[in-house]
Order: sequence, then C-alpha cells, then structure tokens
Amino acid sequence: MVIEDKVLEIDGTEYRIQPFPAFKGLVILKKLTKIVGPSITTLVSSADGDGVDIENAEKAIELLVENFEGEGVENLIKELINSVSKGGQPIQFDIEFMADYGKLLKLVTEVVKVNYGSVFQLGGFLQN
Repeated sequence: MVIEDKVLEIDGTEYRIQPFPAFKGLVILKKLTKIVGPSITTLVSSADGDGVDIENAEKAIELLVENFEGEGVENLIKELINSVSKGGQPIQFDIEFMADYGKLLKLVTEVVKVNYGSVFQLGGFLQN
C-alpha cells in the first residue's frame, strides 16, 4: 500500500507533504517521542481511559517546555519539514518561516498527522 502525498494550504500557501519511508519514520518517531512522550503520558496518566485528563495539562505543558529546551529540537523540526515541498521545490527553511513561526508550527503539526496520526490517535491526541 502506497500512501499518497498530502497537499494542503496554510495561510494561503500550498504545501505538499511526502510521507516518510518506514525506517526514517521510525528514527524520527523515536526523537519525537522523547520530546512529547512525557507530556502525553502525563495527560493520560489519570484519565479514565477515555482521552485526556485536563487537570494534568499544566504539568504536561511544563514537561513539554522542559523537553523543548533540550538539544536537537530545532534539528528535529527541520527534519520534519524536509518532507515538505512548495511549488515542487524543497522549502528554504530560513526564508519560508522568517517571522512566521505560527505557519511553521501548523506545518509541523500536519507533518506529524500525516506520518504518525495512527500512533497519536491511539491516545485521542490528533483529531482530523
């Protein structure tokens, strides 16, 4: 089964997200879970098994911020964005997202959904 590229528009710009090959996807998933895993675990740790425990949200956000301070987050974001093209060309990262980090975060979220939606949907985190 071949998974098709996803074409989407963010803030008036059309992007094409190409899913990762399996091995590359596993390598990136390992890095991603090191950053967001503790936060997700905190959110669901005392939930009744039916989603997110909102009372743990503050601690989950605190853990996420702590993990964002670690090395490699910037490189992971660039690695996620490497699967995206605009107008058939690779994105020029520093130019594309200059002073527009909202667009960057939206695009990163979509890349995660395309590649890992089935993983994060297990816990009810990524809704379509």
